[in-house]
Amino acid sequence: MYSFKNSFALTALCLMTIVLSITACTRKNNLTGNNWSDTKPLTFTDSLSAKGFAFSDTAKVTGFEGSLLVAKMGAVESIPMIRFTGLPKSSLLNGGNSTLTEAKLKLTLKRRSAEPRSTLKLNFFRIKGRWTADSTNVVPDDSLLVSGIAEYTVPVIPAGSDSLLTIPIPNDVIRNWQVADSTYFSLAIRCSDNAWAEFYSMEGSSSQGPKLEIKYRFAADAANSTLKEYSSFAIVDSYRLSAPPGTQQNDLWLIRNISPSRIFIKFNLNTNNFRAMNGTMLDSLKLKQVTINKAELVLYIKNNPYYGSTIPYALRSFNVTKDSVSTAVSLQEGDYEYLSLTPSNTGLATGDSIVVNITPHIQGYLSGNIVNKGVMIRSLQEMQNFGELEFWNDEASTPAEKRPKLRVKYTPPYL
Repeated sequence: MYSFKNSFALTALCLMTIVLSITACTRKNNLTGNNWSDTKPLTFTDSLSAKGFAFSDTAKVTGFEGSLLVAKMGAVESIPMIRFTGLPKSSLLNGGNSTLTEAKLKLTLKRRSAEPRSTLKLNFFRIKGRWTADSTNVVPDDSLLVSGIAEYTVPVIPAGSDSLLTIPIPNDVIRNWQVADSTYFSLAIRCSDNAWAEFYSMEGSSSQGPKLEIKYRFAADAANSTLKEYSSFAIVDSYRLSAPPGTQQNDLWLIRNISPSRIFIKFNLNTNNFRAMNGTMLDSLKLKQVTINKAELVLYIKNNPYYGSTIPYALRSFNVTKDSVSTAVSLQEGDYEYLSLTPSNTGLATGDSIVVNITPHIQGYLSGNIVNKGVMIRSLQEMQNFGELEFWNDEASTPAEKRPKLRVKYTPPYL
């Protein structure tokens, strides 16, 4: 009699045979997962016939930036603003036998303009009136009052390292911090000409943002009592940016974070570069079946005044949806879209080029799911730092070895 036990064993054996036959057919160096077609990834690098331009984007300070930027470079000025609350009342600090000592502002410096280009000096101002982190642009200059804090010269720091700055605050500034029963103490920072610096904000680091410290004893306290301590990070911080508006410029390929500049690039995809394993060209149907393993724009650096061996850039590509872009215009939201699975591109600009991943774009062009209307490239660090990258374009004056390229790794369909 054919038992259930024998039936179960036979079924299990059949399943094991199927699994072994599938796994045995897969080569580890064959991404298509089959052995009989011998299909494997192919690569090509193509010089592009590309047109492009730089265009500006209207970006405003939101108060959620990871850095506090201070700068005075030509028409560009950035002024950090910080607010503290919970200080001891001025009336209690001004008692006859009260004690106040060791008042200091602590700022953590990320990076700064290089010496000897400029000596970086900071000047401090009291801010009159209330302000919010996302509307610093409405704070007028006449609301910035002399603070009584001495000018501070920022030391030179090693590249790639943070530095804690301790700025002494005169006792009288803290004794008289409270104006008309205000509950906050606000400071603004300006710097010397032709200089800039980046400090951690509270959003950038909750342990390295602006911090105010004082030690004090009220008149009512015993003369020999332990000094009280006020130690608090800023409750609000942001910065005010004044900069001329950016412009649209044909044939300039410029990424910039302050007064943001983005790049539009349009190129025709040469489908003759995609071949079968035997070297033959693919027809329109087979082109739609190609798998793009990776596609990258190779852009050669023309000017890099900021990024280097310690400061990483961060870029991302977007698919342009606006029709008939042929000359420099400002692309607005709705003129481009994020394609799913498009990665960010980060790294150090230490070589002569960088790459921008456009894999979903090329896959969409081949499959017919996306109409090739161009690619928009922007920095993911806009309003975060003073980063800037200019790339060589595809003009006749560009050296051949510096012209943009398309590098593709793909797997042809099994024929």
